[in-house]
Amino acid sequence: MMAQKAIGPTFPAELAAAGLIGLPFSWDPAGDIIFGAAMTTAQIAAVEAVYAAHNPDAPPPAAQLAAAAYDAWIGAGLTVTSIGTPALAGVYAIDPQTQSDIAVEAQFISTFSEFTNGGTVDLLWPLPNDSEVTFPTTVAFMAFAKGAGQKVAAAKAAIVQGSTVMPAATIAI
Repeated sequence: MMAQKAIGPTFPAELAAAGLIGLPFSWDPAGDIIFGAAMTTAQIAAVEAVYAAHNPDAPPPAAQLAAAAYDAWIGAGLTVTSIGTPALAGVYAIDPQTQSDIAVEAQFISTFSEFTNGGTVDLLWPLPNDSEVTFPTTVAFMAFAKGAGQKVAAAKAAIVQGSTVMPAATIAI
């Protein structure tokens, strides 16, 4: 039996590099590895070899750090200020579902020149703090959609570059 050690953030990447991801086994941060009954002796030995060589103190790969920075950025929301319509100021969600909702509304406006509610004024939009804002016009919503889309695209570009530095999560509309 091998000496037990903690499992650090690079372990999944090390297993992937060895072609071992997808086999029926699991692990916990303390270093317990549980092998499924279907694992062969050779597969168990391969996992144990990766574990033996694993350095739990190795820093996570840049891509993992960049993804974590993006997730934190998305979770914090987008701060919107508006000089023309101060009531639109607030922190807006920009999680994947909300990004999709923004895109659907913007596409609807582009196609039909009105909000999905059937009008051209007063679209209610929920904020993450359980309040809502009212977009007075489709023009105001499209300014928001454009700014939010550009910020999310810039953050995604940072991930591709392996950067943990995200753009400022603010827009003015």
